[in-house]
Amino acid sequence: PDLIVDYEFRRIEMKKFISTVVVAMGLGFAGSVMAADNDAPFTGNVKIIADDTGCPMLSGAVTLGVSASVHGMWACDEQYNVVKVGACHEGGSRTPAVCAWLPGVDGVVGTVDDVLNYDTCTEALLGTIPDGQEPDYNAFVIGSGGGSIAGVGLGGRCDEGSLPAVEFFQ
Repeated sequence: PDLIVDYEFRRIEMKKFISTVVVAMGLGFAGSVMAADNDAPFTGNVKIIADDTGCPMLSGAVTLGVSASVHGMWACDEQYNVVKVGACHEGGSRTPAVCAWLPGVDGVVGTVDDVLNYDTCTEALLGTIPDGQEPDYNAFVIGSGGGSIAGVGLGGRCDEGSLPAVEFFQ
């Protein structure tokens, strides 16, 4: 029970962080920081430009920010009209996450290319933590194509190479 409560607290805190990022993207919140490349991990604050070199789907420049020891990543896929955002903390969550669908390449939940967030998950286990699932470092991801924030196992401690390796960003 304590493990579940701790997991829920961490999940809610990360949901607040990623929700704030997604809302900022939707509102076109601008700031003055360094420009960010598409599909590139970042730390600190980055500015996404609303043009062909950044993300042409945005109505204006957007600033994404992460706190100390947090790694973030965003991807803008004009072909599928989708923006994806993710984050992980170097000392972050290692609690098994609830099984959930992640959008596949098209960025939309409910299509044939969707993937489950952990190898131990099946459709029958959606919304649950599988028995025997080993604790792992997690990243939390979300896309503008639907679905909800989902934990994704990293297979090791979070660093600058963790998010680009997550299937969600492939």
